Amino acid sequence: MQDETPTLRRATVQDAAPLAAFALRSFSDTYAVHNDAALMAAYTDKAFSVETLQQELDDPANIFILACIGDQIAGYTKLRVGKNPDCLKANRSIEVERLYADKKWHGRGVGKILMDANIEYAAEHDYGSLWLGVWRQNHRAVRFYEKSGFSAVGTHIFMMADDPQEDWVMEKLIESPKV
Repeated sequence: MQDETPTLRRATVQDAAPLAAFALRSFSDTYAVHNDAALMAAYTDKAFSVETLQQELDDPANIFILACIGDQIAGYTKLRVGKNPDCLKANRSIEVERLYADKKWHGRGVGKILMDANIEYAAEHDYGSLWLGVWRQNHRAVRFYEKSGFSAVGTHIFMMADDPQEDWVMEKLIESPKV
């Protein structure tokens, strides 16, 4: 019987193809029922192509962490250093741009393990907070982020192809690790 405890590792450019397939599937599982199929395809064809993932994995502003069970991706998170919204409380923040667990692993701790890795990374690299955008209608995700210590601090627009959708901006203040 396979151990069902995920192991974490940084993703590399060699992970682009399996990560693209996983990212497309998990994003579609979450949002396809709420969005027009043509808009979804327009967004996902670009955002989750192997070429796009290769570029993102090669960009030092992005940190991808995979949660693997055996040789299968059970979830992943993407941290991104970049422009932060003005509504954040901390001076130095890092974005949790993506955090997805495979549907079959929902409720089994994969998301929490990935979020804990994000928090650890932020603390070790002296970020004052983690922030993310979450679709307001994704109640399951909002509850997960609230349980993880995030609170809504504003809104921003996420473009699903050419469809502007309002997201909550949520932030979690980070304590630096004790030396």
